[in-house]
Amino acid sequence: MNPLRHVGANGRLIVKNSVYSMLGSVLGQMVALLSSLVMGRMLGVAGLGSYTFAMTFSGLIFLFLNLGLGGIFQRNISQDMTSAGKNYANALTMRFFFSMPLSLLISIVCAFVMHRQNEIGMLLLACVYTGFTGIFSLASDGMTAVEKFNVTFVFNMLQKILCFIATFVALYFTKDILVMLIWHDIIFLILIIAELLYVNKTLCKIRLEFDLLFCKKMLRESFPTIFGAAAEYLSLKSDTLVLTLMLNESATGLYSVSSNIYIAASFVPLAMAKAATPAFNRMIAQKENTNRLVIKTFQMMLLSSLVLIAGIFVFGRFGIMLLWGDNFEGAVTSLRILSIGLLFMPFNRFLEYMLIGLNKQVLVAKCSVLGAIFNVLANILLVPTVGMNAVAVTTVITEFIVMSMEAHFYQRLQKCTIF
Repeated sequence: MNPLRHVGANGRLIVKNSVYSMLGSVLGQMVALLSSLVMGRMLGVAGLGSYTFAMTFSGLIFLFLNLGLGGIFQRNISQDMTSAGKNYANALTMRFFFSMPLSLLISIVCAFVMHRQNEIGMLLLACVYTGFTGIFSLASDGMTAVEKFNVTFVFNMLQKILCFIATFVALYFTKDILVMLIWHDIIFLILIIAELLYVNKTLCKIRLEFDLLFCKKMLRESFPTIFGAAAEYLSLKSDTLVLTLMLNESATGLYSVSSNIYIAASFVPLAMAKAATPAFNRMIAQKENTNRLVIKTFQMMLLSSLVLIAGIFVFGRFGIMLLWGDNFEGAVTSLRILSIGLLFMPFNRFLEYMLIGLNKQVLVAKCSVLGAIFNVLANILLVPTVGMNAVAVTTVITEFIVMSMEAHFYQRLQKCTIF
């Protein structure tokens, strides 16, 4: 029986899109986990920790420079297809000519400030990778906005598989992280070109332009999401930064394994949220009641989260020991603690999508910033005394706090009850 039967055509479309979104997310993260496995085996705990730190650091820099365009960009196209060309043109121009160059410059300065000059090459390549990720996801967001989930599935799987092959080959023959990152950047660049050619052919004509008035309007709407996205990322990744700076790379390597599995598991309920978001935006634009859609989506997400938590508690230790080896047994406890966050984190993302659809991204930013402040302070206070598992506990508590605030704002705006 279709759990979204009461929302008619939207429900059927969401079920169809959920399949593509879920397959892409789950299979893609499985490939990402295989990449993490290869790096763990070939680089060791400390080597994996160094790579994780570089990627986390570059991601944090770029988050402040990506201009928060993703959610606004997708909402604009979902609600008005005629704006697709203009949105693409200006968003791509800002990210390519502003975000990426500035992130490279900042990474060089930060490397000297942190006395990590020997890692400049890795940090720069990681920044390029993160910048390409932002451009790649922007093109995907446009296709998702018009519900071409099957196409985004193909591109995302290509990226994951090709990067996995590059990881294995580069590390097998060279054991050099820099070589691996160079190949990752080349793969991303090729796929970005292919993705934009597809969009240009099927969705809208893309050109690089800078319409000052249009960009000002887009930035004015997206500005709060810059801080919201940065705070959200900081909540998730401050763990890595704190562990590396306050403990050691080995702790970071162990925690990265549990974090990767946790994120992989979250993609199942998140796929449902992503599939429902375009329909939600369309219904908001047409002033339709969205309560039934939201409640049914939440019910499906909750069921999948409960199943995943049970699976992690039963099979998590076996999976880590089998795949990563005995040296990574210390990741088991953190993974079990993190799994509780599946009751909160996917719902946070869906609530964020809905609040942005209601043009209330300021509220999203407030919730995310407050959550990030709590997370960072709690990590700094607890890690030195409690150790690595402290970051898992603070992550779960942070997700609960943010979810509670966002649910309060959404229910007050829509005058409904979703829990």
